[in-house]
Amino acid sequence: MSNIPSSDSRSHSFFSFLKDLKEVFSEHRREMTCLSLIAALILFSYSVARGPSESLFLKYHDRSLLPGLWIEMGVAAMGLVAIYNRSLNFFSLYQVFHFSFFLTAGLFAALLNDHLYVAETTFNFLGQTFPMGSATLLRIWCDLYIVLLVETFWSISNLHFNLKSATLIYGFLGMAGSLGSMAGNFLTALYAKELGTESLILLAIPSALLMSLCLWPLRDSFGQVEKKHQQDQKSSSFIEGLKVITNSRYLPLILLLVLSSQISVTLIDYQYKGLLQDLFTDMNDRSAIQGWVYLSIDVGSILMQALTGLTITLLGVGATLNLIPLLLLVFCAIPLFTPLFMMIALGKSASKFLTYSIFKSAKELIYLPLSYAEQTQGKALIDIMVYRQAKLVASLILISLSAQQVSTQTSGLYTVISISIWLIISVLLWFRIKRDQVKMASVAHKDH
Repeated sequence: MSNIPSSDSRSHSFFSFLKDLKEVFSEHRREMTCLSLIAALILFSYSVARGPSESLFLKYHDRSLLPGLWIEMGVAAMGLVAIYNRSLNFFSLYQVFHFSFFLTAGLFAALLNDHLYVAETTFNFLGQTFPMGSATLLRIWCDLYIVLLVETFWSISNLHFNLKSATLIYGFLGMAGSLGSMAGNFLTALYAKELGTESLILLAIPSALLMSLCLWPLRDSFGQVEKKHQQDQKSSSFIEGLKVITNSRYLPLILLLVLSSQISVTLIDYQYKGLLQDLFTDMNDRSAIQGWVYLSIDVGSILMQALTGLTITLLGVGATLNLIPLLLLVFCAIPLFTPLFMMIALGKSASKFLTYSIFKSAKELIYLPLSYAEQTQGKALIDIMVYRQAKLVASLILISLSAQQVSTQTSGLYTVISISIWLIISVLLWFRIKRDQVKMASVAHKDH
C-alpha cells in the first residue's frame, strides 16, 4: 500500500498539480473521452429510469410494501454478485462490462413489452408482504443495473490507470457522470407529461447501446492490461469472493466503511426530513426548501468532483476519508442542542455531494494496489451487494424508529452515533494504510 497518496509523502504545489494534470490528460486523452461519455450515459439512463420506475411501482402498490421491495432488492443483489463473480471465470472484465450494456437494454425492453407483461400482485412470506409483477421487476432491475454498471466502470478503470493518473482524473470522470445525471433529471422534469413514464424509461435502452459504442475503442488497451492481472487469477464464485474479503488486509475495513457510510447518509436524510416537517408546516414552503437543497447537491457534486484530484493530492487518501465523516458529524451534532435547520440541511446536502465525489474517488484509490481478485470479486461483493444491504439495514432502523415514534431529537442522536462509527472505521483504515507504508518503506531502505 505504499503507493496510496499520503499528505506527508512529498510536498505538492498547486503549479506542480496543474503540470501533472496536463501530462495525464495528454497521455490518456482517448481513455478519458470514452470513459467520460460512458459515465455520463450511465447516470443519464439512471436519471430517466429511476424516478419513472418509482412512479410506476407506486401506481400499483402502496408505499407500505416498500420494506418488502427492499428485501427483494437485497436478495436480487446477492444473486447478481454470484453471477457476476462466476462470469469472471469465462470472460474478461472488459467483456463482462460490454455484456452488461446489452443485458441492461434487453431487460428494460422485455420488462416494458406489453406481450411479456406480468400483472401486479402480492404474496406473504414469514409475515412480510412482498410485491411482484412487471412494475416490481422493473423497479428492482433499475436499482441493480446502476450499481452493476457503475462498479464495473470503476473496476475496469482501476485496472487500467496507475495511482498518479487515477488520483488526478477520477474526479473528472465523476463530474462527467453528474452532468449526465443533471441532463436526465432536467429531461424527466420538463417532459414527463409529454413523453410519458414508460417512454422515459425506454430511453435507457439507446443509452446502453451508446455505452457499448463508446467502450469499443478501448478494447485493445484495456484487454492488454487485464491479461497481466489475470495470470494468477483463481476460480471466481460468490464463496470465493467472501474468501477474498476475509483474507484481505483492507477489504473487511472497506466493507465496514461502505456499510457505515450508507447507513449514516440514510439516517441524515431521515433527520433532515423530520426537522423539515417540524419547522416548515406549509407544503409550498417545504417544496421551495427541497428545491434549494437538491440544487445545492447538484452544484456541490460538480464543484467537489472538479476539486477531487487537488484535494486528494494535497491531503492524501486517509485524511480525505476521515475529513468527510468529521464534517458531517459537526453538521449533524449541532441540531441535537438547538433545532438549527440550516446545519442539518447542510449535512443532508454535504452527505450526498461528498460521498458522490471525493469519498467515492478516495475509496477507489485504495483498491488500486490490491490484487486482481480483490479488485473484482471482493469489490463486487462490497460495492454491489453490501451497498444495497446497507440501504436495507438503514431502512430497518428507520422502520423501528417510526414504530417507536421517536422525536426528531432522538433520531438525530442515532445519526450522530452512526457517523461516529463511520469515522472510527475510517481512522482504523487510515492507520492500517500508514502502518503498511512505514513497513514497506523500511524494507525498501534495508534493501537499498
